[in-house]
Amino acid sequence: MDRPWRAWAPRLMLVAAALLYLVIGLKFVSQPDSASAESGYRLVDAVARTNIRAGVGGFPLGVSLSLLFCAASAERVLWGLRLAAGITLVVLTVRLGSAIADGVIAQAARLLAPEAVMTTLTGAAASWLARQRHRDAV
Repeated sequence: MDRPWRAWAPRLMLVAAALLYLVIGLKFVSQPDSASAESGYRLVDAVARTNIRAGVGGFPLGVSLSLLFCAASAERVLWGLRLAAGITLVVLTVRLGSAIADGVIAQAARLLAPEAVMTTLTGAAASWLARQRHRDAV
């Protein structure tokens, strides 16, 4: 039985992750003051805006472009899903550990939940796709 969703579902998951990183990156690049203020940053010097744009905005934009590159080829989709899951897992782990250490779990919860969902979904999609490819190869 042919299942066309098997071809596009993992790619769709990867594109969704890429779009999320794109939105985050564009937000910090285009509106560093307001985006930073939402997280409690106060940008005093112009160099702070530059650093927020480059570090907090540029990094997610780079991840987004990498994920879109992986989504463009069926051969790279699995690696893209693994990349998305790995990066998001690291961010989630650091945020959770920091929130516990700093006593700000309630404030961090609004970001912890989507990061946990993204990590779970991309990790599960990568695992599923790897199993499918192994099964198809046998």
